[in-house]
Amino acid sequence: MDNPFIDISVSGFGADFKEEIVKPTASILISDEPILIEILKPLIQNLYSIGCRHFMTWGDSAETLHDLVDEVLEGKCLLEGVTTSHDGESANEVAWFFLKATFPGENEVRYRIIASKKSNWLTEFLGELKTIVKTETGSASVAWISEAPSRD
Repeated sequence: MDNPFIDISVSGFGADFKEEIVKPTASILISDEPILIEILKPLIQNLYSIGCRHFMTWGDSAETLHDLVDEVLEGKCLLEGVTTSHDGESANEVAWFFLKATFPGENEVRYRIIASKKSNWLTEFLGELKTIVKTETGSASVAWISEAPSRD
């Protein structure tokens, strides 16, 4: 990676990103269980408003989340948003895609990880992200991950 500082944060499905500046943003929604459209709709709209144009889903509910994200984007005519479901893929494959394929060639990308507190997938995913970042930057520091309080 060209930029040793990678803007990554972890939060729950009730997160509000309205105050963040607009810039290229990729998000991944990780959940072991279905998330209600009433919770997902404002989250997707907030993410889109800060520049999120790539919405990934992963976990046992990846396909359901993917369909709901598509429904929200299409319902609001937010047609620039790209959605990808990573059902059945390893944490390593998903982490690599998240960091390398969502905005190829872009140096300043913000990454938002939205996960259910009950998700068994989050720890494995974060471990893979740390490994990739350490390999790319040579830094063993994990301070680039901040945990925001969850409202779910």
